[in-house]
Amino acid sequence: MIRKLMISLLGTLLARILMDLAAINLINTLVFDRLEPSFDLSLLDQVPQAKLVVNILTSLIAVFIFLGMFSKSTKKKLDDDKKNFTHLSSIHEAKRSLTRVQFHETDKGKSAKEDTRWGLNETSFLAKADRILNYPKLPYNALLTFLRIDDWHKFNTVRHWKIDGKSVTQRAGLPIYMPRFRKHTIFVDANDNHSLLIGTTNSGKTFSVILQMIELVCMAGECAIINDPKGELYEYTAKQFEEAGYEIIKLNFVNAKASDAWAPLELAWDTWKKAYMDHQEALKEWKAEETTFTPAEKAEWLARIPEPDYSQAIEFLKDLANSLTYDPNVKDPFWNDSARDCIIGMAAFLMEEAIKNGDMTEGIVNFKAIKLGLNYADVKLTKEQQKALQVRSDNILGAVLETSRRMDDTSYMYLMDYCNAPEQTRQSIKKVLATKIDILTMNEQIMRMTSYSDFDMKALGQKKMVIYLIVHDEKKTYYPLVSIFLKQLYEVIIKEARGNKGRLPIPVNVILDEFGNCPPLKDIQSMLTASRSRGVRFSLVVQDLSQLGEVYGDKVATTIQNNCSNTVYILGSQMDTLKRFSEMCGSRQIWLPSKSWYETRPVISIDRLQKLNLGEVVIHRQRKSPFIARMIPYDRCKFYRGKNMDPNEERSPKPAVRWIDMKALLSNYGDVF
Repeated sequence: MIRKLMISLLGTLLARILMDLAAINLINTLVFDRLEPSFDLSLLDQVPQAKLVVNILTSLIAVFIFLGMFSKSTKKKLDDDKKNFTHLSSIHEAKRSLTRVQFHETDKGKSAKEDTRWGLNETSFLAKADRILNYPKLPYNALLTFLRIDDWHKFNTVRHWKIDGKSVTQRAGLPIYMPRFRKHTIFVDANDNHSLLIGTTNSGKTFSVILQMIELVCMAGECAIINDPKGELYEYTAKQFEEAGYEIIKLNFVNAKASDAWAPLELAWDTWKKAYMDHQEALKEWKAEETTFTPAEKAEWLARIPEPDYSQAIEFLKDLANSLTYDPNVKDPFWNDSARDCIIGMAAFLMEEAIKNGDMTEGIVNFKAIKLGLNYADVKLTKEQQKALQVRSDNILGAVLETSRRMDDTSYMYLMDYCNAPEQTRQSIKKVLATKIDILTMNEQIMRMTSYSDFDMKALGQKKMVIYLIVHDEKKTYYPLVSIFLKQLYEVIIKEARGNKGRLPIPVNVILDEFGNCPPLKDIQSMLTASRSRGVRFSLVVQDLSQLGEVYGDKVATTIQNNCSNTVYILGSQMDTLKRFSEMCGSRQIWLPSKSWYETRPVISIDRLQKLNLGEVVIHRQRKSPFIARMIPYDRCKFYRGKNMDPNEERSPKPAVRWIDMKALLSNYGDVF
C-alpha cells in the first residue's frame, strides 16, 4: 500500500517536472525561436495558456496513475502470473529501445527518381526535438530502473556512436518497424546485435528486409560484406554505394571476367613476406653487434643468429588447406590429410622459391602453380640422372627438394613423404587432391581471378568499402570459396581492430544471404561472440532452422541461434521450424469466462505463422515480447531506384597465371635434360 502510494506521488511529481520542462522548451523554440535547451520556469508565466494546459494534464496524469495503482483486476491476475507469460508487442512497445532513423534527399535527380541520392537526416525537426527532450527523459528512465518497472515503459533517449571519427546519433541496423505514412522514417535495432532471418524461397525476404538494410548501411556510411546469389543485390544497390564514395569490390564467381581478383593464398604470402623482411632487419641488427664483441664472446654471438619465423604464414596455409580438404564424414582421414599436406608444402615451396629469387610480386603463389608443381612427382628420373644429381628420389619434384631445400624447410617436411610414397598411394592422394582444388583450377578465368588480389582486405572497416560475393543460386559449386573468403577477411579485420583500441573505425555489416547453403565457417561460434565488441554485425539468412543443423550440427546450430539477438521469421515450411519459433515467442493466458480460469496458448500459433501475409514478419528480440510488423516493400520505399548496375560488366583483363618449370630449376644443379 505504502509502496503504491509512493510510486503514485513520485510519478505525479515527475510528470509535473517533465510537463514543465517540455512546455518551457516548446515556448523557447516556438515563441522565442531559440533552439538551445532552457530551464527557466518564468517562461510559463509569459504564456498563461501553457501553464493552464500543464496543470490540467498533470491532474489527469495523477488520476490515471492513482486509478492504475489502486484499481483491482476483475480477473484477479497476479503480477507474478503476468511476468511468467508474454504477449504480442504493440507498435508503441516495440519502438522502445529502437533508434528512429530518418533520411532525406541529399542530391535530387534532375530528371528521374533513379538519379536521386539519399542520406540520413540528423537535422530534422524530430531530431532536434529529441535532443531537447533528452534531458528530462534520462532522470525518468533512471527512476523506473530504481523502482524496477519494466524497461518498455522507458523513453527512448538519444544515443551517440562514432563512425569514421564522427559522432552520430543515427546509424544502420536491422529494420524493425516502418511507419506506413512516414516513409522517410525507419525504426532499427542500431546496437551491435547479430540477426537471424528465416525465409523460404519466394517468401519476399529480399524485398521486405535485406535490401532496406543494405540501403541504410549505405546512407550511414558503414561497411558491408554481402553474399549475393544471382547478383540481384548488386543490381539494386551498387550505384548508391558508388555515388556515396565507396570502394566497391565485386567477387563474381558466376562470371569471373566481371570480377575483381582475390587470391586465397595472398594472406599467407603477405605474412610470409613480412616474416622475411623482419628477419632481414633482425640480421642487420645482429651483424651490427659483431664489432662490439671480444673473441671470447663471438661463439655466443654466433649461436644467437636470428632465424625467420614463418609460423603465422604456415598457420594461414593450414587454415586454407583444412577448409578445402576437411570432411568430418570421411571414414579414413589419411587421404584428405595427405592432400592437405600437399597444398601446404607446395604453397610453401612457391614462397620459398620467390624469396630465393627476389621475386616479391603478387601472382607467383597460386593453385595452378601448386597443381602443376605436384605433377612433377609423376615425372621420373633415370638412374643416370639420379646419379648425376646425387639424389635418391626417382622423380623431379623430390630431386628439386633434395637439391635446393634443407631438411627443416617447410616444403621439404610437407612434400617428401608424398614424393617418396609408393606409386599407387601417390596416385590416390593426387586424385583426392584434384577433387579438393578443382573449384580453383577447372576454369581458366577462375584461375586468373584467384591468382592475385587487386584490393586490400585491411581497408575494410578503415574506409568506406562494400564487398559483393556473387554466386550461383542454382548450385553450390563456389560456395566453399565464399566461406574461405569470409574466414580470411574476418581474421584480417579483427587483427586491425585490435590495433585500434579493440574496435574498427567504421562498423562492418556481414549480410549473408543463403547462409544455410554455405559450407561451415570454422569457429563460427567464436566469430559471433567476439565480433560484436569489434564493430562487426552478422545478419544470417536461412530458409529454415534445420539448415543450420545439417551444416553445423545441432549443438553448434543452437549456439548460433543463441548468439543472434534478433530472429526475424518471414515464412517457413518445415514443421520443426514453425514449432520451434512458436515456442520461442512464448505463451499467453486467455481468460475463459465460462470456466472462470485462464487457458495457456501460444502467443503466435503455428497456424498463424503459416498464413502470414506477404510483407508481414514476426520479430523476436532478446528480452522483448514478439512483434508482428508489416514491412514496406522495397519498391515502395522512398529510396528505391530500381536496377541500375550490371553485375556482369567486365573488369579489366587479368594476366595469365604464373607457374614454375621444375625441370628448369633442376637444370641449375646439373645438365641432365
